[in-house]
Amino acid sequence: MKVRSLAAMLVLICFQVGCTGIGVVGIVAERQEYNEAVNYTSAQQTLINLVRVYNRENPTFLSVADITSNKSISASLNGGSSNLGALLPIGALTSMVSVNEQPVVKYSTTTGFELIRQISTPISINSIFQLSSSNAPMLPLLILTLNRFTPEFGDYFRAITMLNSLDTLGAITIQQVGLDVVSVRYNPSGMVSRPVAGNAEDALILCYRAESYATLARHLWSQLTAIFKQGNSKEILLITSPTKSRETYILPRSAQGALSVSGNDHDIAFLPSEEIDRVINENRHQGSCLQDFYFLGRDELSAPDAWQIYYKSILSTASASMIQYDFRRVASQRALILVQTSSAPLSNAFVSYERRGVWYSIRDDDVISKRNFSLLSTITIIQALPAAPPTPTVTSIQLRN
Repeated sequence: MKVRSLAAMLVLICFQVGCTGIGVVGIVAERQEYNEAVNYTSAQQTLINLVRVYNRENPTFLSVADITSNKSISASLNGGSSNLGALLPIGALTSMVSVNEQPVVKYSTTTGFELIRQISTPISINSIFQLSSSNAPMLPLLILTLNRFTPEFGDYFRAITMLNSLDTLGAITIQQVGLDVVSVRYNPSGMVSRPVAGNAEDALILCYRAESYATLARHLWSQLTAIFKQGNSKEILLITSPTKSRETYILPRSAQGALSVSGNDHDIAFLPSEEIDRVINENRHQGSCLQDFYFLGRDELSAPDAWQIYYKSILSTASASMIQYDFRRVASQRALILVQTSSAPLSNAFVSYERRGVWYSIRDDDVISKRNFSLLSTITIIQALPAAPPTPTVTSIQLRN
């Protein structure tokens, strides 16, 4: 009888210990919780820094350097019996198991030279186009990472649109050819000349509604080479380092520069709920063509009118100055990320943050803003270089003979 009671007690203790999350069970139960917590707070930090830069304040970065979870377990067993010597003795057996977890989270602040390097060092042109090879949306990527892209600043959005359109058509190849040099080559043999309706990969190509996509590709490449004025009809070199023979006109942004895009009041737009509803509804008619950005529909130019001008300018054979004017006109209406401002928390927020009585949120159902916001987070992470190990101090003492 005593043996059976002891065996039952051990089974009970083992069961209770297993349910508390020790060993393998603990990893299954807790790893994703820590992962979700770090992921969400990282997104929150990006949003917080967006708000700070928008309010003309300095961004601050705090990294989770280490998480250590220490656990201790204690168990006790109490038992007693009465009516000893009787045919049916009476007894009681109680057990108690307790588990204490003491997580230790270490934070790392970025200060001094490391902070300057993270927020002020321009992202390399090679890193930018490596991100495009990772299926990052090219048009938002170039706007967030390039401060200047063309010899004439007025061609900035026009050239980015042309490059993005040629990439969508599959008519160019982009590769690194030097430390600070990226080559863009015209390659019509790889383009999609007959897009298929209903094919998700061809949806953006169909948005151009061109009679001949091969003719459209030649037209776009001709405009792009005219903008860069390099004298090569088959290749454009994007250069960020000074050279004797070429003007340096590719100026990448730093991490702070990418965050400061919010300062132009349209690419990252801070709007109340009713305004965001209006913007999304006015752009909804674009259907599958709506993938990279919105048009805000301000200053007597509605979103549908802005989209009409945008695609008309891509196909236009008008003078370069007229096309440049039309692109600059719609560029001030472009929005990559919509940040909702409200006095109460948003129930369907992808990420949110409250500051001084105002809630700032990215909607969970706003796919465009979510994707571009995640891209912005990736850009700031790329610039968060690991701190260099401290240089050991060497003390030299000269001894007399």
